[in-house]
Amino acid sequence: MSKQQNDSLKKYRIKFNVSCSEFNKLFQLHKSGELQELLGIPILELEAFPLKKIAIEQDEQEQEAIKEPLNTVLARQVSHLSQWFKGIIESRWKDIQDPEVEYLSQMFPAFKSDTDHSEGTIIQRCLVINRSMLIQDFIVLLVIKLERIKTEIKANVRLFAAENKNSLPQGIILRLCSQGECKKQVEAREADDCIQLPRFKVQPGDQFTIEVVLADVSFVEEFIA
Repeated sequence: MSKQQNDSLKKYRIKFNVSCSEFNKLFQLHKSGELQELLGIPILELEAFPLKKIAIEQDEQEQEAIKEPLNTVLARQVSHLSQWFKGIIESRWKDIQDPEVEYLSQMFPAFKSDTDHSEGTIIQRCLVINRSMLIQDFIVLLVIKLERIKTEIKANVRLFAAENKNSLPQGIILRLCSQGECKKQVEAREADDCIQLPRFKVQPGDQFTIEVVLADVSFVEEFIA
């Protein structure tokens, strides 16, 4: 059966808001075949429903729509880690010494000192996730530290509260995903000013995503090692 034939078999419902006497007139026109001629479309049946019932059905439909999760991804970009070690880093990733985020080393002394005893090449970058991305009145900082020893890369990913905030939004989730599956995740409690994923390792060519999720909205950054 062709698509055109399929389309011709589709059924649609047309609603008229009329009084009882007006419905009786429509019914007589339908019975005589005149309604079909006037509208120019085939009429299969004509039914009457109380307005109260229609209002209840519409309200139920609206409530179901509210219940459906949005699952909106407001930002999705790709970072190439192999390029980072060549000094080619996407401009959205700020250096830890950038004036906008330098307070991190002041508020969290361990954040600066944990690079002092490294055996390999260290890169630390910070991504500012603002309210225009997650539609909330806050800013959070996604910080990733990479340590490369030979070809292996060790990754440490943390989420910090903004400078003017005492804590992260309660319930915000930091998640590591690979091949479409969530591998690790951590959720902020009421007073957490920082959350951190367990350290993980990647090899050249590996792909993974870091997600920051709040309610039904998520920010996703894809990485290629």
